[in-house]
Amino acid sequence: MCNHIYMSFVRRTMIRFLSLGILTLLLAGCSDSDAPPQGNPADSLRTDRFGYQVGSDVVVGKDNSLSWLKSVVTGYAPVEGERPAKIGWIETTPSCKFPLPSVGDKLVQVHTNGTKQVSDVFALSQADVLERAQNYVSQWQNDGKDPGINSNRSGDRLRVVDVIVTETEAPVYLVLAGGFDTLWNIQKSAKARISRVAIIGTRNAGIVNLEPGTPVTVLAGNAVKDCKISPSRRPQPFWRVVEAAKGGDQISKEAVASRNAIYNRYDSWFRASFGKASEEVTVGIDQMNHAIVGPLPASPDERLPYRGITDATVQLARTDYAFVAASRDDYDSKHTELVTKKAQQLAGGDLSSLNRTQ
Repeated sequence: MCNHIYMSFVRRTMIRFLSLGILTLLLAGCSDSDAPPQGNPADSLRTDRFGYQVGSDVVVGKDNSLSWLKSVVTGYAPVEGERPAKIGWIETTPSCKFPLPSVGDKLVQVHTNGTKQVSDVFALSQADVLERAQNYVSQWQNDGKDPGINSNRSGDRLRVVDVIVTETEAPVYLVLAGGFDTLWNIQKSAKARISRVAIIGTRNAGIVNLEPGTPVTVLAGNAVKDCKISPSRRPQPFWRVVEAAKGGDQISKEAVASRNAIYNRYDSWFRASFGKASEEVTVGIDQMNHAIVGPLPASPDERLPYRGITDATVQLARTDYAFVAASRDDYDSKHTELVTKKAQQLAGGDLSSLNRTQ
């Protein structure tokens, strides 16, 4: 591309009359900010207590294959600071079961326990607000004056996992599982098909940029607890907690035993719900920002344009409170209003009555 521009430029002009500065500016416009980094993406891989973690510019594929994100998408930018058009709701399934995949569907579970990508979407429950209001009132009673409301901005915000779907051989039945407050951002190639999405989250969960009309079933928050499951992976020999347990550490032995029990319960439920063992259809690691379901693009020209969440509709599993806050002050204002209102109810309407008289 850059060579073509350069040669055309030479043919059209008498280059000896142009300053070197002008030519440099023209060629600088050809630099590809979407070019993948040099080096091996596996160099960012590290092992933590419960599995692998990778850098924020790496995408994870089947069998823990690692690629540069910029070898898969163009125009990537972090979604923090982006404002969706609105927040919609997905009702939690009334049962602990999901529809079985149809004949011909390719079942894929994308699983992770954490991501470093953050959004400006926040969600919390009535129980969260009540607990914070109770603490606020209790502290006021102890201090005899307004102690202020503690921020929980980090704990309330949804974190983003990009799921890039390039599979074209069969419709994909996509199971999105794990994380405490995860917003799954779908990046689908034009020829890929997603037949259905199942979302399983231990707290708040949501999805964005899913093709309209795609059926979604969600099991999240208290409903997951009621079903007595927690999305989990089978403990592996390379996990640090497993290595420590083999070395004789008693706390690690108990942690591994607990993890095995949680995984076995989840896998048994997964088989009954989807017809396959969870591990054999799973893509993902302990902490990642991006996953790919399907092959890598065959050439740079076939990379997908990245879709952020600006002006998109975020669909969340039904919860009590959800809002967008573009700054810390914006979050604090909305959060304080919720907690103060509940605290006033607990205090009988007048919080100033809690002030200690001298």
